[in-house]
Amino acid sequence: MHAGRFVPVLVLIIAAASPAAWSVTPAYTPVNISNNAGYSILPSIGLNGTTLLVVWRDHTPGNEEIYLARSLDTGATWSVPINVSNTAGDSQEYDWAFAGRYVYVAWKDLTAGSGDIYFRRSTTGGASFVSTVNLSMNAGASTAPHVALSGGRDVYVQWVDATPGSDQVFFRRSNDGGTTFFPLVNLSNMAVYAAGLAAFGPHVYVYWKSDDVWVRHSSDGGITFGAAVKVTTTANTGYGARMLVGGPTVDVMYVDFTPGNADVLYKKSTDGGATFGGAANISNNAGASILNRIQRSGTFVHLLWMDYTPGKEDVFYRRSTDGGLTWKAAINLSNNAGSSDPLTRGQMALAGTSLHIVWEDDPSDSGSSNIAYRRSTNSGSTFAAAVPLTSSNAAHAPQVLAVGRDAYVVYHDDSVGGGDIFFLRTATGGFALPASNGGEAGIAGTPNPAVPDGCTQRGDVRSVSPAPCPRPPK
Repeated sequence: MHAGRFVPVLVLIIAAASPAAWSVTPAYTPVNISNNAGYSILPSIGLNGTTLLVVWRDHTPGNEEIYLARSLDTGATWSVPINVSNTAGDSQEYDWAFAGRYVYVAWKDLTAGSGDIYFRRSTTGGASFVSTVNLSMNAGASTAPHVALSGGRDVYVQWVDATPGSDQVFFRRSNDGGTTFFPLVNLSNMAVYAAGLAAFGPHVYVYWKSDDVWVRHSSDGGITFGAAVKVTTTANTGYGARMLVGGPTVDVMYVDFTPGNADVLYKKSTDGGATFGGAANISNNAGASILNRIQRSGTFVHLLWMDYTPGKEDVFYRRSTDGGLTWKAAINLSNNAGSSDPLTRGQMALAGTSLHIVWEDDPSDSGSSNIAYRRSTNSGSTFAAAVPLTSSNAAHAPQVLAVGRDAYVVYHDDSVGGGDIFFLRTATGGFALPASNGGEAGIAGTPNPAVPDGCTQRGDVRSVSPAPCPRPPK
């Protein structure tokens, strides 16, 4: 596909939907995973074979550390949490990935002063971890790591590093399961605001936000990279970019402030990021549209964002069934009298035709904070009514994992002690789904990211200072 040939023209239609009003008295009993004295925040969940893994940031030791807990019985019981980072300094922004018995965790660590990227690996499915490796080990501040895998033994780590005098994109790879790493490579060689990483088989993509969004593609497992390609070409655009890859197919979603009010745009490449088609304006409305999310399953592309058009924050959804060529009507999923807080950024997960979406919501605008959930069993064609998953009025940062027709949800709750990590699942929690009705090919459940500070997200462009995702005022 060559630039200029893919130019969809979109007129936004808001699908009719009844208000997503719901009682805040859920019948579901969550499991406290962290259950400790410190403040536990920003969880991330993944399914590794038959083992559930949850990673989060925890203040129990007195400083910030990265913790992990496992469940071998699909979430009924959980192991005692492991302190994965376990360093003298604060361990902050983190990312992780896994395959089989291998689990890889990278984080920003302040032990050495300005911040370095530390890395640990497990060869026991997360039951134990080997010694810590400092991947950056330089004078500048190293921030916002990403981890990606090809198979189980090819490991890629990317981060933003200030050592050159400005924030630039650094990259290291391992072909032996993280035992050793090749020397670091500066892939941007320009000042950046944020960066991201994605991999699929031998295809590795590193992308960043500078004056525009740029991408570099490797087709040999990160050994060599092609020249940087500019994805966006207008000023004041490319904020909060998210990229999905499937071999040579690349989907990009980002926020463009050119219209003056912020809209969510979409672009696609079918030649490994060498060229991109024209931009489709997905939100295309009067209010500011920000904090976007993207998922794909086959020819189905699902987009999620926070929108101020109704006069407050709401969660909007739109999908394409033909690989991003045309788009169905947008749906306001939250659509209630209160605010769907954009700081927590809605999350979605796919498995077959089941689509699960969670977000932090205050349906009556009373200052409370609970987790809302909606599901579709027909690939986003229609959605069941919104369901409250919590009633504490202090639940934050939900993450959702799709496993067949069921959804597994983690979040942190400030109402318990100093804050703990909680887990819910549809099969045992009271919000079981009907069986899948067939349709598009299924995809395996995938790990969802942590929600660190700023606009960071696993698989998405991560913020560094200054934050690249400005938010309009309420």
